[in-house]
Amino acid sequence: MSIASVVLDYTQTRLTVEETIDIAEIGYETIITFLSQRDGIPRPRWVDAPFSVKRSFTNGVRRIAKNLTRSPLQMHEDWRLFMISKGWKYAPIFNVEKKTHPQLLPYSYLSEGLRQRDKLLHSVVRTLIDFREP
Repeated sequence: MSIASVVLDYTQTRLTVEETIDIAEIGYETIITFLSQRDGIPRPRWVDAPFSVKRSFTNGVRRIAKNLTRSPLQMHEDWRLFMISKGWKYAPIFNVEKKTHPQLLPYSYLSEGLRQRDKLLHSVVRTLIDFREP
């Protein structure tokens, strides 16, 4: 299964599926470099990342591209409310079967590191959208 086949709806975005995946890869590589420099823990490169991570980053880029005027705080709250509406709950451990997620908290409760990661990803996505070839 390809990333392109599971990316959410592309209506009202300024990007093609291919552009979205390319920006997701660049965003992911930027984030893992930032995190690895900050805490010294190596992370897998995009080519080695699990499919679920690639899908999550790609859909995150699509959501940002569709809502360029929304802040990371607003985007997190949108995501949180969507997840809750789908039956997900907060728990300290991520578990797909139990539908639990450790980031299913109000934005202000997230760690500074997670908020920095969100801000960095938003900045990268917005910059790459602005500088892509017409």
